[in-house]
Amino acid sequence: MVHRAASRVATSLLLAAAGLAAGCEVGTLGGPGGGGDDTGDDDVAAGPDARVAMPSYRLSVAPATATTTLGTEVTYTIAVDATDFSGPVALAAAGAPASWMVTITPASVNVTDGGTITATMRVVIPANGDAATAGQALAINATAAPGGQSATTSITVANEYTFPIASGTGTGAHWGSMSGGLLRLRAGSTLRIQNSDTVGHRIHSGGGVFDHQGATMAPGRRTR
Repeated sequence: MVHRAASRVATSLLLAAAGLAAGCEVGTLGGPGGGGDDTGDDDVAAGPDARVAMPSYRLSVAPATATTTLGTEVTYTIAVDATDFSGPVALAAAGAPASWMVTITPASVNVTDGGTITATMRVVIPANGDAATAGQALAINATAAPGGQSATTSITVANEYTFPIASGTGTGAHWGSMSGGLLRLRAGSTLRIQNSDTVGHRIHSGGGVFDHQGATMAPGRRTR
């Protein structure tokens, strides 16, 4: 009798253990309905989309185009706009003929985030410099930590030079060798003389460069 009772108790304990083991496989965690993963990973919401602003700057130049003649200069304004960036930006010009003189002042600017800073580009074309009758593209190149940027402009230079007779030159036996100066032009360039004086002048030369004008050139007139 004792042996049979012990067997029944042992059998009941084995069935209870089996039921507990089965209960571990059918979990009730993970939301309504009972089933699901009990790790809790599905309950963690995704975080906000954190975007990092990239530092940058923009380069522009004005005017976009210019027209002039030999013996003149043109001034441009270079603007640098910064976004999420503060620091130095180096500026340099490229594309001009070797006979021109191009300077940028200052050659390096310090920008601040959200601000604009400007520099001045001065292009000097000498009287005996290269003409650019079809237009010459000039590039302004910038170098900074976020990378390189560039902007372009265009300048047209007619193959002619205008020499002014300044106001106050006055009358006299001879005005004299273009007021004592030496003018050099390239072969093929056109020389024009502008009478900016208040009295008339008659142009001629002793070396045969000019034919003696038959009539006096009135104030405000220019040779053609």
